[in-house]
Amino acid sequence: MRKSLLKLLCFLTVFCTMQAFASNKIQISCCAPVIPLFKGVASNPLVRIRVYIPAGGKHLELKNLSCILNLDGLKAIDQIFAYYNNDEPLFSTKVNPISIKPNQTAFNIPLVIKFKPGIHYIWLAASLKQDANIDSKVIFQVKNLVDKSLIKHQIIQGGTMVKRLGLLLKKASEGGVNTFRIPGITTTNSGTLLCV
Repeated sequence: MRKSLLKLLCFLTVFCTMQAFASNKIQISCCAPVIPLFKGVASNPLVRIRVYIPAGGKHLELKNLSCILNLDGLKAIDQIFAYYNNDEPLFSTKVNPISIKPNQTAFNIPLVIKFKPGIHYIWLAASLKQDANIDSKVIFQVKNLVDKSLIKHQIIQGGTMVKRLGLLLKKASEGGVNTFRIPGITTTNSGTLLCV
């Protein structure tokens, strides 16, 4: 019984792995890092888009990204930036971004990129207005990627796209200090306030 169960488990593992790597379709997904958007930061990461084009597949020529922003987000966000990082998954502002100022909740980001087979990453980031209400929440979604032939490619959304807003008190390297400690505060059972 155990050997049959083990064989079945091995077969399913191999089969699922083969299915995952044998996909001949373009796969586009996005996820949002779970960090707030800060006032005073030039470029806050919003969403990372991963585009996978299988080996031997055709090139994909991107025309634009269709996005949706909630009303609070429209009031809070000053600019949205698109960074094409090629095959680098980490957020970086080293490449020149495309930037737009959203003026309605549904908008397109013009982004002309020719993807060849492989994995590619696009980061979307935002800067906040100085009068942004930090009690509001930004909901940002990338609905689809539109190619040169005007075909809309659906994007698989990963996780929540809700962002809280915050006020940055200290920046890295400010005053010659590269790391600041986040203070902790708690209350004991007897009501004594402890600060670390």
